[in-house]
Amino acid sequence: MIKILILLTLVSVSQCIQYNETESIQLAAYSLSSYCNSDNLSPYNCGKICERSGELSDVQFMNDYEQNLFGYIGYQPQKNQILVVFRGSILSDKKNVLIDLDILKINYQFCENCKISKGFFNAYQKLKSQANQLIQEYKQRYNDAQIVATGHSLGAALASLFVVDVFETLNYQVNYMYTFGSPRVGNQHFADYFNQILSPDVNFRVFKGKDSIARFPSSSLGYNHFGQGVYYDEQDNYIFCQNEFDANCNQYYFWQLNFADHQKYVKCTFSQFRGDQMCTGSKNQNM
Repeated sequence: MIKILILLTLVSVSQCIQYNETESIQLAAYSLSSYCNSDNLSPYNCGKICERSGELSDVQFMNDYEQNLFGYIGYQPQKNQILVVFRGSILSDKKNVLIDLDILKINYQFCENCKISKGFFNAYQKLKSQANQLIQEYKQRYNDAQIVATGHSLGAALASLFVVDVFETLNYQVNYMYTFGSPRVGNQHFADYFNQILSPDVNFRVFKGKDSIARFPSSSLGYNHFGQGVYYDEQDNYIFCQNEFDANCNQYYFWQLNFADHQKYVKCTFSQFRGDQMCTGSKNQNM
C-alpha cells in the first residue's frame, strides 16, 4: 500500500517537472566530478567542474577497491537535495571493462520476468550496503530533502539500480534522475517496471548522436532502455525521443558509431586521459 501511494504521488508531482538543460549541465558536471580523486571531492573543491556543478557539502564516498568502483553522496543546500552520484568505467582498468562486457542476462528479484545485465547487477551489489547505509543517514539528517541520482556510462547503470533498490528495500522514492551515455541495463519487462517506479517525466536519459555505449548492449540481445530519451546532435541541439527506436534519435548505422561522443555531454568532456588536471584547474579552464 505504501509503495502504491508513493507511485500515485510521483505521478502527480512528475507532471510539474520538465527537462531542464541548466540542471542537466550541472548534473553532468557532478557526474564528471566522480572521476576526480576523492581528495578533490571532500571538501568539494574540484576546480572548474565544481564551479559548474554548484555547491555540495557533507560528501561521503562509496568504494569497492576489489572491482575499482566508486560513487559519492552529498547534500546540495541551495536546492535541498541529496545527490547520489556513481562513477563510470575506468577504461584502463580491466575489471571495469569486464563488468561492462558481462552482458549475460540474469533474473531480477524485484519483478516478474525481469532480467538485467549480470555485470551491472554484480557491480551494484558491491556498493549496495554502503549506498543503503548512507542514504538512510542522509534522510535522517535532511529528512525533507529530495533524492536525485545521476551518473555517466557504467555510473548511469549503477544509479538506475540504486533507484530500484532503495525503493524496494527502504521505501525511498528517488525524485528524479539524469543519466549520461547510459548503456541498456535490462530487458523490456525491467524497462516497464522501472518506468513505473520512476516516471519518464522525471527520468532523463541523455545521449549523444554517435555514442556507441548508449546503444549497448544491443536490443537484438533482448535489452531495452527506460526513461525519457533526450538526444543531442553534433551541434548540441536536443530533441525528445518518442521511444528508443525513434528514427530521429537513431540517424546513424552501427558502423558510424564511436566512443568520442560518449565522452562529450552537455558542455562536459568525460576524458579520462586528462588526469587530475581537470579536477584542479582554474575557473578559466575549458572542461
